[in-house]
Amino acid sequence: MKPASTMQRDEFGAVWQVSRVCGVCGLDEELVLDADGEVIYTT
Repeated sequence: MKPASTMQRDEFGAVWQVSRVCGVCGLDEELVLDADGEVIYTT
């Protein structure tokens, strides 16, 4: 988990960016969260 980039803050109101990898299937995913911990978008 790291602070959201300037672009993510300005465009989406994001506060946090999380990168995670599934231990079973290896899916690499990025989550962007707002101040309340709600998912704004995922890739």
